[in-house]
Amino acid sequence: MSKVDIAAHIEKLLFRHDSLSIPGLGGFTATKAPAATDYIAGTIAPPAKSLSFSENLMVDDGILVQELSSTYHFSAEESRRIIEEFVAQTQQLLDQREIVSLPGVGRLYKNYMQKIQFLPDATNFSTEHYGLPTLQFSPLARARENVAAPAVPAATVGSSTSPAASENPYLPTPPRKRSNAGWWIGLAAAVLLGAGLWFFREKLGLVSDSIDDLPIVENTAPKSEDAPPAATPDAGKLNQPRAEQTPKAKPAPEKPAAKPAPPTNAAPAGEGRTCILIVATLREKVNAERLEKMLRNGGHQVYSVQKSGYQVGITFKYKDIAEVQQKINALQSLTGEKNIWIKQK
Repeated sequence: MSKVDIAAHIEKLLFRHDSLSIPGLGGFTATKAPAATDYIAGTIAPPAKSLSFSENLMVDDGILVQELSSTYHFSAEESRRIIEEFVAQTQQLLDQREIVSLPGVGRLYKNYMQKIQFLPDATNFSTEHYGLPTLQFSPLARARENVAAPAVPAATVGSSTSPAASENPYLPTPPRKRSNAGWWIGLAAAVLLGAGLWFFREKLGLVSDSIDDLPIVENTAPKSEDAPPAATPDAGKLNQPRAEQTPKAKPAPEKPAAKPAPPTNAAPAGEGRTCILIVATLREKVNAERLEKMLRNGGHQVYSVQKSGYQVGITFKYKDIAEVQQKINALQSLTGEKNIWIKQK
């Protein structure tokens, strides 16, 4: 009897059914998903059917058995026997920590807790949107355009300005004519100020009635007794404070030597920020150690803390936020855990 390609029939049936059961292994479920936008990668994915797998779906819906019977003209018992052989072989590979690949559907493997995990392929099982590619996009930079003012014909002598020209918001506003009122006001204020000063000086007797009344002062050399005294060597010291009166500056207290800062896990300048991703929170210490070993074997720096259980994850440095999503995708592929959350970013 020729070998039956069960994986090819599974892919074929998922295009026609939203759920498909494989007796003894589990079941696939296809859920409609709208178009998704990835702003980090700059892509837009078309609407599709997202595929998931659960080993708890053990009820045989008979779809796969009927497909083999109608295609190869097998009896129902013969079709079930072929499916059981396929399931037994798949379970054996999964127990040996092997990855079982279903072309066009995805990959099956067991995680550290011996649970079957599923990584779907990029196949779009939506028949309405099958074949639509992923679109690339980038933000548009819109330049600001300058609106040119319409040309206005030169006004002729004696012509009046048209209403359309006065209402055009793009025409420059004509400069206002300067008024001479400000100049006249300033001149008047100066005259009043001068008159007021003369009036007060007249009342105080500061203005003489005649030039003859003013005293005559001759430009003669000053007499010896009128000359200022000669500077003595000790004259400059009179205005200086005494030495004992000058307060002495107190010496600044010596500051204790700064203690060396304790070593931290902060990265040196230029290496980026620290991010902590938590893969799972486990009750049993044995499972936590098993997960830590898997992360170390995967080349990650393990982060572990006992808080409401055993929180196990990784820590790393990053410069771009896209590196955080790449780490999350790598951890999902390695451990099969979907609910990876960011503890520090």
